[in-house]
Amino acid sequence: NQPGATNILPAQLNGDGKMDLFATRGHGKGVLWFEGPAPNFKLHEIDPDLEGPHDLAVGDIDGDGDIDAATCGKDSYVAAWYENDGRGGFTKHVVYDDQAVYDIRLVDMDGDGDLDILIAGQNSMNVVWYENRIGK
Repeated sequence: NQPGATNILPAQLNGDGKMDLFATRGHGKGVLWFEGPAPNFKLHEIDPDLEGPHDLAVGDIDGDGDIDAATCGKDSYVAAWYENDGRGGFTKHVVYDDQAVYDIRLVDMDGDGDLDILIAGQNSMNVVWYENRIGK
């Protein structure tokens, strides 16, 4: 029971081999994950204050072999990614804080083998590409 939930993606987040869930409350506040196994998930709040996180993407952003996540807080004017320590602990990295961001994608835009971040604003006419510079 998560009020305002808009996104949920399955991913293995803590290295225990059981499927977990990453979620956002796009019509509320918060980024969270649910530790499996189903049906007895345990809730973990990652970023309880991010307002309006309308989109969610998961992938290995930092190239360390575990699943990280990225989201954008429309009402907080923030796009961020969350670095997974491999045990389900997450560190927030803000990549954008200038407009209402509504859409986020992870893709290797420049063909260098890592995931870059694409974001689009709610009312703007731009798409912003953040090149992944981790380890470079």
